[in-house]
Amino acid sequence: MATVYMTAAFPDVASKVLDEAGIDHDGFSGEGLITKEELLKHVGDVKVLITPLSTKVDQDVIDAAPNLKLIANFGAGFNNIDTAYARKKGIDVTNTPFVSSVATAEIANGLAIALSRRIVEGDHVMRTVGFDGWAPLFFRGHELAGKTLGIVGLGDIGKNVAQRLAAFDMKILYTQRHQADPAVEAHYDATYVSLDELLEQSDIVSLHCPLTPATTHMIAAPQFN
Repeated sequence: MATVYMTAAFPDVASKVLDEAGIDHDGFSGEGLITKEELLKHVGDVKVLITPLSTKVDQDVIDAAPNLKLIANFGAGFNNIDTAYARKKGIDVTNTPFVSSVATAEIANGLAIALSRRIVEGDHVMRTVGFDGWAPLFFRGHELAGKTLGIVGLGDIGKNVAQRLAAFDMKILYTQRHQADPAVEAHYDATYVSLDELLEQSDIVSLHCPLTPATTHMIAAPQFN
C-alpha cells in the first residue's frame, strides 16, 4: 500500500513533487468522483490523504485508516472533513486558503461583466439568428462605471473582487460581522455599511462569506424585496 493516497486526479505537478521526494503514492483514476466504498479500500495503510472538496472524510474513513497522520485538502474549504474527529485521533488537517482567491474573484468579476454587457445573450444570438446590423436600441447593456458594487465578506476573495471592479470605476460598499481596519478600507476605497444598506444601494451584490447557520438564507424574500 502507498504512503500517500490522492482521492482524485490532481495536476501532474503533485505526483512530480512526491516522486522527487521519494514518497510512495497512489491515486484514484476512475471515472467521476471516488465513492466511499472505493476510498475505504485504499486507506488501510496510508499515512497521508490528499483530498479535494468532493471527497468526504468522515469517521468511517478515519477509523479505516489507523496509520493516518495527515489529511491535506486541496482547496480553501474543509467542510468535507470531520475535523473534530480528526483532531481527537491526533490527525492533522491542512487546506490551501489563498491559492484560488484570484481565480474565484476573476470568475465573479467575469459574471458581473457578462451580465451587465449581456455577453452570453449576445453569443446566443450570434449562434442562432445572427447579427443583421447595428441599431441604437439593439442589445443595450449597462456600464459598470458609476455603479455600486456591494461585497458581503471583505476577505481575501472579496478584496480581490473590490480591487478589480474598482478599476471599472465602481463604488465599493461592503458588509461583514466586523468592520475592517481603516487602512484596509482606504486601500480598497471601500465603505462599511449594514447588509440592508448594501442591498438597497448596490447595483451588483457579490457574496464571499462561508455557509454557516448565521449566513444560511441571509438573502431571502425580505432582502430581495
